[in-house]
This record gives sequence, structure tokens and C-alpha cells, in this order.
Amino acid sequence: MADIIKFPNNDPSQEKNSSDIGIPIPPTGKSEFAKMRQEMAAAEKAKFTEEMHQDLMFQDDINECIKAIAAKANEPERVAFKLHLELENSRIDAESADDPFMDANQAEILKKYGKVEKAISRDIIVPADMTLYALHYAIQRLFGWQNSHLHRFSLSENDFDLVTAGRYDTYMDLCGVLFRFPQDEIGFEDDVYDGYYPLKSWMKKKYSRPYYIENVCDLYSVNQSMAYQLIQSYVEKTEKKGRKKPALNDRDFAPDSYLADIETKIFMGAPWNYLVENMVVNELFDIFTPDRKRMDVHDWKTGILLNQDRVNQMLVKIKDDKSYSKEERFNIMTTAVVESLPYFDTIYYNYDFGDDWIVKIKVVDFYTVLDDMDELYDFENDEDYDDVDASNDLEEDDDLFKNPYDYFNSEGILVEGELKELLKKVDFRGVPVCVASDGVNVLDDVHNVWGFADMLSVIHGKNKQEAKEMRAWAKSQGWTGRKSKPENML
Repeated sequence: MADIIKFPNNDPSQEKNSSDIGIPIPPTGKSEFAKMRQEMAAAEKAKFTEEMHQDLMFQDDINECIKAIAAKANEPERVAFKLHLELENSRIDAESADDPFMDANQAEILKKYGKVEKAISRDIIVPADMTLYALHYAIQRLFGWQNSHLHRFSLSENDFDLVTAGRYDTYMDLCGVLFRFPQDEIGFEDDVYDGYYPLKSWMKKKYSRPYYIENVCDLYSVNQSMAYQLIQSYVEKTEKKGRKKPALNDRDFAPDSYLADIETKIFMGAPWNYLVENMVVNELFDIFTPDRKRMDVHDWKTGILLNQDRVNQMLVKIKDDKSYSKEERFNIMTTAVVESLPYFDTIYYNYDFGDDWIVKIKVVDFYTVLDDMDELYDFENDEDYDDVDASNDLEEDDDLFKNPYDYFNSEGILVEGELKELLKKVDFRGVPVCVASDGVNVLDDVHNVWGFADMLSVIHGKNKQEAKEMRAWAKSQGWTGRKSKPENML
């Protein structure tokens, strides 16, 4: 666990103490609910060993870790990733037998009227510097939603367990780096569509470079501060008493508490497994094969802790340095970022917690460049490039767009032909492109894939009046029923 840093809170109205984090769960004695809660916590804790926990803690002998970190950091620069986005519960092939909710009739409806061959899915190529926040809007366009509900990105359960070992101190290290501390208020003020632009144009600006995010919930300093508040009472009481055992109450959580134990005492208001959306694709995704093995989790975590220590020292110095104005101090703290090495090949996107749409996002490939960009184009002396929108103004006849820029895939094979032209568009213009799709778009408020299949059944059913009313409602949700060409989807 990194050294605890008590970050100053720049907004007095947001000040909290440990008793303000989460909602206390009242003691319920020996009720069935209490027993069930304890049994679930015990089962969750049984997955972890002390060795798993220790493997995520900082250790003095890190020479081998540093070698592994340096080797990973010195890999060729990645400029784009190919991602496969698949809507869970939408498979109609043999694998759909694992879905207890999808019957043969619904699968046939999706195949016939939803134009689904295997599953409702999209393949896209995205810039390496794209944020999860921007990717959210691309997913909305790709699947036909209108950004009218909450969403979140998360790791798989296995990956979450791997990088946290189910403990709070190891989770706290990753708050603001990988995870957003559980918060009741999401805080996306610019998520609300204002109607000034057409919805598609509004979304396109969101998923096109320059990428930005102004959500305080994703800031490193804010997440670290909130994470500390949960254990603040315990830390302060034990520091004050020294070797004496202090009197602790049910809200005094030790840093090495199990997340499952914390959840038996307070309701956090949001899941632990909630990724920050200022995370960029290049710092998150990787590909693993027999020849390209995943880093040891201890090496990966050590790299984060080393970067975290440097950032924390800078923030403490700024906090105590009176030469900085309040505005300068605030600007530095709100832009502080702890970098991490890519470590995951799959994440999940959850949209509309009522309908509970889930999109599995898996890395298919990534693309690198081996040439030095500065040798190909003189950015320093190009006054036009100072404009943050310059990358979006590039035309196909621009010199930069015509440069003989070689791209290689994750296996080191030279990319040529149409794919190379797409990569130039993604790389230089900073926009994602869709290269394959399966199935028509879905829509909001239709109650997941099974409700979508039922809707298609009504629209193409024998009752003309019901079909007319259902089609009119679907149209009001932006649904057309037509299958778009991949190149027209973004």
C-alpha cells in the first residue's frame, strides 16, 4: 500500500469525515438477512489468500520488477487498437445454450428480423489516446442508444480479484488510477444533451479528438482523499493511542479490511469495480498470447506504486509551498495523473442499470509505428498544429495524411491496403471507425435483448394495430430497424 497522503479538499462544501462515507447498515441480530450477508462475505473472502494480498504490496527488493516495467514501457508506440464489442445475451449460435433466458423462438426472431448472424456485435478501431469517457459515446452510437441512462465500465470479476485481492488497502492504491471510489453522485454535467446540435453530431464531438473530461469523480486527488476518509478514524485513533489498543466502533475500518466485510456494515452506493473514465485505451488494454505473456501482477502493481509515490510527493510539496496561488494549486491537483502499464484484454460496459445492457469489450489487435514521427513531420514549426482542433481539420490531400507512415499489427506484420488507410484516419484525425457489424441497432427502454426480441416479434406479428403502435414507439426512440453499413455507423 502506498503511503497515506491526506490531500487537501479544495471545495469546503465537499468536506466529509469517515462517518459520511456510505450508508450504515443497521445491525439485524441473527435475522436471516444478517446470516445471508455474513455467509456471502465469508464465501467472497474464501477466494483470496494472504499471499495474493502480499503480492500487491510494495516490497524493498524491486530490481527485477524495474527490469520488467522498463521492458514493457519500451515497447513500440501504439497508435490504435481494434476492439470487438459484443452485446451479452445476444448470441444465437450454439453458445447461446448457456443463456437461460434466450429461447429458440427469440433466437430465430433475432436472426430473421434483427439480422443477427452470431451475436449483436461491432468491431471498431480506436485511437490509442481515446479515453473511456469518449468510448462511451462511440458505444452509444454503435448500438443505437441515446445516452439517456447511467453507465459504467468495469473489469471482469477475475481481473478485479487479481489486482485487489479483495482487500481495501490494495484497492485504495488504485483509487483514481484505475478505479473510481464508490460515489452516490456521478457528476457528468456535460452528459445532458442540450439539443443545440443533432444528437449524432453531438455524440461525434464527444468521441472525436481532442478528448477531454471535466468530471471531478475521476480525479486522482479526489478519489484518494475519499478513499482515505473511510479508514481515517481507524488510522487517527491508532496513531493517537500508539501501542495501546484504541476503542474502535463498527465504522472504524482497518486499511487491510476485506471489501466484503466493509459491505456487511455499510452500503457504499456504487460498486467497487467502477473504472475511472479519464483512463486512456493505451494504458488499459493489451493482448496476451502464448508468445506474449501477461506481466506478473506484482510487477504491474509495483510500477503503479512507484509512479504514485512521485505524484504524491509532488502534491504534498505543492500543498506546503506558499509560492503557488490557490488557483495554481487547484489546477495542478486536478490534472495530476498516475500512469499505469496496460494490463487487461477485456473489460465490460454496463448501460441502463434497469435494462442492464452489458457489452463485452475485448482487444482483437493493436497497431504500432516504428518510424520517428518528428522526422516525418515538423510539428514544432507548423503554426497551424498549435490549434487543438488541427488534427480534425486534416484532409486526405494534406502532406501529413500522405506520409509513408508504416503501421504494424501486434504480431509485427506490416499493415497494407485499406486497413492502412483506415489507420491513418484513426491516427491523424483522432476518430474511431467501425469495420464490422452484426445485427441491427437496439434501443433504449426495451428491457434488454429479450425485450428487443419481443418488440421485433410484435412489429412483424399479425396484429397490425399493435405492430403500428410498437413501430411508432420504437421510432420515437431513434430506431429505424435498418442495418447500417459499418463505415456509416460512426
